[in-house]
Amino acid sequence: MEKISQISTEQNMVNNAAIVDAKAPQTTTRRRRSNALPVWNVIAQARPVFNVQLEKSNAVKLKCIEKFMHATYADADKFWSDFMEQVNVLLDSRRFWRECESMGCRPEYVAEHVVFLGSAMIKKVLKEGVARILGSDVQLYKERFTPEEANRFLLDDVKRPAYTPEA
Repeated sequence: MEKISQISTEQNMVNNAAIVDAKAPQTTTRRRRSNALPVWNVIAQARPVFNVQLEKSNAVKLKCIEKFMHATYADADKFWSDFMEQVNVLLDSRRFWRECESMGCRPEYVAEHVVFLGSAMIKKVLKEGVARILGSDVQLYKERFTPEEANRFLLDDVKRPAYTPEA
C-alpha cells in the first residue's frame, strides 16, 4: 500500500511539473528595457533636491545638477550636449517660440527650465502650450541657469542675436 501511494505521489509531482512547465512561458512577463537618456537620471535626482531648497535661485539649480551630473557622466560636455538636445526639441516648435516671445521671455531660457522640470513637462508644453501649462510661473524663467559653454550645443538656427523684449 505504501508503495502505491509513493508511486501516485511521484506521478502527481510529474504531472504538476508538466503543468507548471506548460504555464511558465505564459505567466512570465518580459521586462521592458528603458531607453531613457542618462540626462533624465541626473534631472530626476537634482529636481527634488532643488525643490526643498529655501533659496530657489538659478545658481542653486545649477549646483543641484552639477552635484548629480558627475555620478552619471564622466564628461560635463556630454551632459550639456544631452541636456541641450532636449532644449532643442522645445525650440524646434514655432508655437513654443511665439508663446514665449508674447510673454516677454527668451525661448531658450524657458526651454532650459522646462527641461529641468522633466520629460513629461516637455510633452505637456508641446501639446498644450506654454501659457496653459506654466502660466505665470514662466516669469520665473527669464534668466538662464546653464553655463555659457552649453550654448554651443544649441542648434545653429536657434542661436539668434540678443533678445530685446518689446516695450
